[in-house]
Amino acid sequence: MPSGSTGGWNPVNRPIARPIKDLEHDHVSVKKDHALGSKRGGGIVMSIAHRPAGIWWMAAAFWFWALPVAAAQPSSHTIFVTSNGWHTGLVVARTDLPIGAIPETGDFPAAEYFEFGWGDAEFYPDREAGLGKGLSAVMSASPAVVHMVGLWSTPDRVFQEAEVVALTLTPVNFAALIDFLTSSFDRGDADRIAASAPGLYASSAFYPATGEFHLGNTCNHWTARGLAAAGFDIDPSGKRRASVLMRAVRRLAAQQSADGRNQ
Repeated sequence: MPSGSTGGWNPVNRPIARPIKDLEHDHVSVKKDHALGSKRGGGIVMSIAHRPAGIWWMAAAFWFWALPVAAAQPSSHTIFVTSNGWHTGLVVARTDLPIGAIPETGDFPAAEYFEFGWGDAEFYPDREAGLGKGLSAVMSASPAVVHMVGLWSTPDRVFQEAEVVALTLTPVNFAALIDFLTSSFDRGDADRIAASAPGLYASSAFYPATGEFHLGNTCNHWTARGLAAAGFDIDPSGKRRASVLMRAVRRLAAQQSADGRNQ
């Protein structure tokens, strides 16, 4: 989020109309009280206590000016759904993440965006996996992993050959999506889980995930469930293939564009 200019009124620059005699009186008073301070103690404090009201007004103005200003909350959040024709994923911006949410994102401190995918713990990380291993993965239930990628920019710039669809969420529905992503990491009793394997890209990693992967619960079903959790009218069942899911996602984006509203 872009940081706004302080742009506030600075009380230092506001002139305070004071008679010259009052100013001279203050100067002399400070000298006298400072000289007496060693004899009676607290002389300067006593002098300030008797200052004209303008001094107290200026002190109050300084205090008010120094108060922290709460950052304005966004009225909507943009997320992205990505597809390489086989796998799909969900992308969120680092600046949109609540403090402390998805602590594993700390593994990629330079990332501006994060892509999350979900899949079979053996097939998904295997760069050399063939059709046979893929069929084996979907025919029986097996452990799952989350694949998290740290992106230096928006996914359409990083994955130029992938399909990328942007959707907007209200803060409430975005929070629900973050809860879904957070619960996809299998942390056990820990607050943060270590990566279980290197990712498919230089700035990515696999993490133990909740749930089991099988024919009726693939990476595309997982993506659809995330969108449903975020309030979108989408049925995760039947979304086994990426092409079917992305067709539904494009329809959601078109509806948002036509209605001019956030989900």
